[in-house]
Amino acid sequence: MNNNNCCYFCGMPYYFDQLYDGEVIEDNDFYYPNYIDSLYQYQNDNYLRHEKPTKNITFLNLNNELRRLWEEHIFWTKITIMALTSDTLDTKFVTNRLLKNADDFGQLFAFFYDQSIAEQFKNLIRDHLTIAADLVVAAKKGDNNSVKIIDEKWHKNADEIARFMNSINPYFNETEIKNMFYNHLALTKNEAVAILTNKYEEAIKLFDKIEIQALMMSDMFLEGFTRQFPNQITR
Repeated sequence: MNNNNCCYFCGMPYYFDQLYDGEVIEDNDFYYPNYIDSLYQYQNDNYLRHEKPTKNITFLNLNNELRRLWEEHIFWTKITIMALTSDTLDTKFVTNRLLKNADDFGQLFAFFYDQSIAEQFKNLIRDHLTIAADLVVAAKKGDNNSVKIIDEKWHKNADEIARFMNSINPYFNETEIKNMFYNHLALTKNEAVAILTNKYEEAIKLFDKIEIQALMMSDMFLEGFTRQFPNQITR
């Protein structure tokens, strides 16, 4: 990724460096009275009928929302893996909560693009999540042939996500997105193996790596939105 445009520049989030001039950001800076209303303004039907936003969203709110979505993505993925491997009674509810992450991503995309594009992205993320669950189930059964087939399907889905994102936004680099998703898949697969083999300490260490990588993906999404819609994202 080009360092001049990269969200992480010299070890510091590039846009935050521009926004705060290197100042320490206090926790209170992330919260203000109309925060919830601002975050979910894209759910209003008036916004869903347009290809581009009819109202603005702040850079900070967008950053927070993307990070929330990616944190929930990896958190509920781990909880679902644990539920599937242990056959816990809450498996159905945990899985449903995980899939809600795809709906939430779709709602965010609907703020920037028309509803059909948002729906396509939601379905791609939903497939990404359901394929992961299928992979865990096959691995638990020891069905290596199915694991290989499902893993190939998972990577094909990552290719489709990268290609689709680039088709709607030239600032979403297809190769970079594909590499990011491939890394995400590899880490998640290793995490699932660690949980399946009762290597819980290793699974925790892997989750730390997954979190760092997910936040990098969040920043990549943020950069793409910010560059394509500079007039709709206020500082």
